[in-house]
Amino acid sequence: MSHNCWSDLIVDELVRNGVTTFCVSSGMRNTPLMLAAAENPGTHIVTHYDERGAAFYAVGHAKATSDPAVLICTSGTAAANYLPAIVEASYSCTPLVVLTADRPVELMDTGANQTINQTNIYANLVRFKFDLPAQSQDISPEFILTTIDQAVYRSRRSPSGPVHINCRFAEPLIVKDSVMIDDELSHRLQDWKNAGNPFTIYSIPQAVPDRNSLEKIIRKLTVSERGLIVVGELPQTSERDFIFDLAENLRMPVAACVSSGLRFGHDKQDRLTTHYDMFLRNSGFVERYKPSMILHLGGSVVSKHMMKYIQESGAEYIVVNDTPFRQDPIHSVTTRLEMDPIEFCRAISGMMSMKKSELMAPFVSADKLCYDIVCELDDETEFTNELQIVNTVLENLPDRCGLFLANSMPIRDADACGFTSNKTVNVVVNRGASGIDGNLATVSGFAAGIDRPTVALIGDLA
Repeated sequence: MSHNCWSDLIVDELVRNGVTTFCVSSGMRNTPLMLAAAENPGTHIVTHYDERGAAFYAVGHAKATSDPAVLICTSGTAAANYLPAIVEASYSCTPLVVLTADRPVELMDTGANQTINQTNIYANLVRFKFDLPAQSQDISPEFILTTIDQAVYRSRRSPSGPVHINCRFAEPLIVKDSVMIDDELSHRLQDWKNAGNPFTIYSIPQAVPDRNSLEKIIRKLTVSERGLIVVGELPQTSERDFIFDLAENLRMPVAACVSSGLRFGHDKQDRLTTHYDMFLRNSGFVERYKPSMILHLGGSVVSKHMMKYIQESGAEYIVVNDTPFRQDPIHSVTTRLEMDPIEFCRAISGMMSMKKSELMAPFVSADKLCYDIVCELDDETEFTNELQIVNTVLENLPDRCGLFLANSMPIRDADACGFTSNKTVNVVVNRGASGIDGNLATVSGFAAGIDRPTVALIGDLA
């Protein structure tokens, strides 16, 4: 142990939990947490010139890896600069570990420099929060280790998201004589030091509905005459082929949002429709081809026309997503399953539909018609509209790259143009709160996380 014993313990335990990316601002160089992170061989330090950018970088990195990144800042307004990114992380279920340095409790409400009330600064946006007291011989090091282990666990388990540990430090910040601390740790934590594992190892649970609930859903899906599968945002780690296997068995069309990632990485699927934002604007089509059953996998979709179509259909509306939150802005969900969408597809993989959905032919036909229209726009010698520009960008993406779609019009245009490709493209969006800030920092973090060249489509308000 070197600088501040608790700083070293915190960083070491984070690394043992597999949390190795630390995002800090340039003003953190000589603080205990930063020094501990810099000297730990298991960490990767990313320095940004301000806290706001560092926070969005961490969000992008965590979205790429599905593992939390660590944010470290000093006390005072530095912690407040994390708030926009924490909002996005909270609403998009992106794991983060936020470590805010703070002054000792005896300096609170005294006018002491750089001292504000940080203990509940992120309110209900975080999945877990804890206020660590200043280091004392009366408090055991095991307390620090189990607190860190709980925080990392809560950031990862569903619903994943940001966690906040407020770390109080008393002067002197740098512990000069740490022999006594080392002896204490060596005696009481020898097994922990030698094992290389976290002090407390947590097992991440999976939400699995009872068999009776699944069988009820299966019966509804297999007898549906006008069934439709809608796919929203999915994690980067999702095995998306299981969705196509399910669609094949159910004999239903798949309407895949651009945020789902289903539009890339495979040859054109017969059941995949991607131009629905165009043809669902046609009132005649909407009136004639109303669904009776909708299976919505994953997060929300971008298209307002799809959501209006669902709302006005009066269909049985089943939403499957791995969070407990109400995902129902149109107040139309009839069955809500808290379950990983891919695991759901696996769980009912053996089921077969009685007959092909009556929506298959009209959806595929309308999709082809809209595809031809977009191709005609592409043949123009000059750019005349947004869809043409976006489609050209997507056509020229390199294989094995990342794609960030900013909010406002870029993501709506990318969704509406319906582009598909067999190139491997990792799509990322900040649709938790659909903010228009932090774009370049998010892209940078995402590109580092997937370790691939990444294209950012931004503009308009974003």
